[in-house]
Amino acid sequence: MAFVGSSGSVGGVRAAALAGAQKCDSRKGGDFVSNRNKSNVTMMAWTEAGGKEELVGSDGSTVVVLGGQKVLLKAVDGEVYAVSNKCAHLGLPLEGKVLKAKYDVQPNCVTCAAHGTSFDIKTGEVVGKWCPSLPGFVANLKKPAPLPTYPCRVVDGKVEVDV
Repeated sequence: MAFVGSSGSVGGVRAAALAGAQKCDSRKGGDFVSNRNKSNVTMMAWTEAGGKEELVGSDGSTVVVLGGQKVLLKAVDGEVYAVSNKCAHLGLPLEGKVLKAKYDVQPNCVTCAAHGTSFDIKTGEVVGKWCPSLPGFVANLKKPAPLPTYPCRVVDGKVEVDV
């Protein structure tokens, strides 16, 4: 765990020298607190999800639990992408015991089986209409929102995700 000082340095290293996607925490009174009001220091926290071939299997997708998050891994054109397995509308699982995401509604998208919204697997952005399978009043319970995405890479045949 890196500690961020008010000058924006981490252990004597300037924050500008670091790159990544996870915010660091600062220590205050013995507890870890959010670093929102300090420098936006980021660090990569790569977590191995398993072998590429075993993870994506024959259908090209799987769900893994990393850092307490359910992450949907999907192979597209030989690349592996990682998105949250919780739909941005009501938080239902995209891939679960009952619901099964669809991948053929829009190119390079994952489509929620519960309400039909398609999300770009690379960016998480909504593609097409928001909640087309639901009545308007239910669809409008929440405004359109992107699906959280996670940086993903393959190193020596192993998929790693920054969660």
